[in-house]
Amino acid sequence: MKKPAILSLCAVVALNATALMEKATPESQGVSSSAIIGWINACERELDALHGFVIVRHGRVIAEGSWAPYDTLNRPHMLYSHSKSFTSTAIGFLVDDGKLDLDARVLSFFPDKAPPTPSANLSAMRVRDLLTMNVGASYTDAERKDINGDWVKAFLANDIEKEPGTVFKYDSCATHMLAAIVERVSGMKLMDFLKARLFDPLGMTSPWSTVSPTGIACGGWGMNMTTRDLARFGQLYLDNGMWDGKRIISREWVVAATSRQTWSGAIAVTGEDGSDWHQGYGFQFWRCRHNAFRADGASGQYTIVMPDQDAVVSIHAGLRDMQHEINVVWNHLLPAFGPKPLPEDAAAQKALADRCASLKLPLQTGSAAASDLPCADPIISKNPLGFTRATLEKAERGWSLVRPDGVRIAVGDGSWAVTPFKFSDSNVEPLFALIGTQDVAASGAWTAPGIFTVRWYLLSGPQNGTFTVAVPVGTKMVAHAGAGDLTMPPASRPAYSNAVATACNIVKLDLQYTKDKQIVMGHDPTLKRVMGWPVTIADLTYAEICDKGRFLEHGKPGNERIVRLDEALAIVKSAPEFWLDFKHFAPDMAEKVLEEIDKAGIDHGRLMVATFTKPALEYFQRKHPEIRRVGHIGVTSNTNGTWSCYAEPKKQFATKKAVLDAVLRYRDKLGLFGVNMPVIQRQTQPEDIAYLQKNGLWVSLWFVQNEEKAKAYGGANPNAFVTDHVTKARSGLKVR
Repeated sequence: MKKPAILSLCAVVALNATALMEKATPESQGVSSSAIIGWINACERELDALHGFVIVRHGRVIAEGSWAPYDTLNRPHMLYSHSKSFTSTAIGFLVDDGKLDLDARVLSFFPDKAPPTPSANLSAMRVRDLLTMNVGASYTDAERKDINGDWVKAFLANDIEKEPGTVFKYDSCATHMLAAIVERVSGMKLMDFLKARLFDPLGMTSPWSTVSPTGIACGGWGMNMTTRDLARFGQLYLDNGMWDGKRIISREWVVAATSRQTWSGAIAVTGEDGSDWHQGYGFQFWRCRHNAFRADGASGQYTIVMPDQDAVVSIHAGLRDMQHEINVVWNHLLPAFGPKPLPEDAAAQKALADRCASLKLPLQTGSAAASDLPCADPIISKNPLGFTRATLEKAERGWSLVRPDGVRIAVGDGSWAVTPFKFSDSNVEPLFALIGTQDVAASGAWTAPGIFTVRWYLLSGPQNGTFTVAVPVGTKMVAHAGAGDLTMPPASRPAYSNAVATACNIVKLDLQYTKDKQIVMGHDPTLKRVMGWPVTIADLTYAEICDKGRFLEHGKPGNERIVRLDEALAIVKSAPEFWLDFKHFAPDMAEKVLEEIDKAGIDHGRLMVATFTKPALEYFQRKHPEIRRVGHIGVTSNTNGTWSCYAEPKKQFATKKAVLDAVLRYRDKLGLFGVNMPVIQRQTQPEDIAYLQKNGLWVSLWFVQNEEKAKAYGGANPNAFVTDHVTKARSGLKVR
């Protein structure tokens, strides 16, 4: 029978009141050090990137760590919506003081900002409705509507469609209203109020917050704290408002704030497959499975409080799948919290200490030869750091990227280089904006000939990414599936051998699944053309294709087999770079392709996903952002004088520039490194290529079985040509 968590904790505090938040061995608190190592391993294996964590059991810190280049244990980190739980706590203090009634009408605090004729629903809105995200508006979006920079006035100007208190709709601007109420009622700035009532009593020294244009704390986002401070906050709530034997906030408030006040999803599933977003919502706290509750913020900022286990887990991160992040806690840490102390395990404790001390995120790696530097006008892929044009220079311990305005960022070679990077002079933070001066850590490597890849992390938040710097090395040649004079299947052995023999820069792999999940090099239309009978690869097993297929070589029957991916890689693995073109995309297929590529020893920096298939580009953007993405995009003129492109197929554009701007929007949406433009008519001119390149796109032109057209485009200066006739193309094109 489990002992009530509050009694267990009180017993610990009674024995040694000064022990709260001091360090203890995991085993002394009933947790195996090996189990914590298992959780860390699972996090690194299954999640994008954790930045730091603190695990507390019975009020003692049993493990903590941070992944370099981050130091979230000592350095404040963005909280995003985790801020909401602190703003709620400020409301709780005012309720405890008798200065605020949760049923007070919101308009009563802001008579000077109310619309001339408030609706009945707006007039009925209570503080309680703000706390429970039941304001009745579909989405207030106040910080973007921004009436003269007054987010409170913008919120109150919204159409409140439904009766407040009846429908849950998550809304960060509702929490900004709570922050504004705290500041009006207390007469203090939110963070000053919390410093006196919460931060100082708990020994929290790191908190700070951004503000609205009118100087009110954002409230629903904008706070920054260390992971250690988050753990202290979680411990306060685990102890029902007590801290080191002193009452900080009432037990009644803690219970109300962390209980289900409203449903947050249509169906609450508590089992293994349930969502931790469908367990209900309190006063700016989420309910979880396993009778837990949490404060949470975008990209994986968590303080998870587990009363039944008398435990707190605080995490800073930069990831996409937040449910998976919680699942890893449930799967690995939750079962590890035992009912009584375990025998001390010195070896496991040392292994855990060593593991926590050596946590680090992967540096950018690459093995390609470096290009000559400096390079004054490389093509730089889109990035939030504002590097569209820059000079790439060699530095003492790596490289520097220097913009024309003199702004530079250091890039480490086999290490992280940290640069204080100025985004703006503002402390006003519209949601998800990058403001002020922030430290950026970066490392770089030459991942392919002429391709320098930069991996960067914002050390105060979850923002991170990679971008490429393409240094001109001469126009590259892409060996298309039927390279050479052979009219063989798209990936026949002779074709691949020819690609290697002619020293093509990039080899294109047409990837398709057979019925029995074999990955083969094929393209249905081409196969139908060269096989003499209708065939769809996905409808046949690999054995059936090999048995029935009779390919043609110069019009004569032959028996060259269709090539599997592993066979193709064995032939061409020495090529500098590869295009992956998924003809019929499936996520399991993508992972199987990468597994074969890894077996062949091909670094992901040598890969590009280059395809018409939008789901493939989206999948790699989410799951494998380190792999460059190239979208096949045709630009064509219509008989009515308009223009069209694959990027937005349902639209017609009045000018060619408009359609090229649509290509750039498509680039932004999918984070594309470049575009491959199939040339049907002579519609893509050199100035069009230059326009796309100037805006950070690597551009290739695709000429299918058309030597004369390829020659005509010799002066277009794209970054690459794609052609079936590699040998003829090399002699006919004006290659830089």
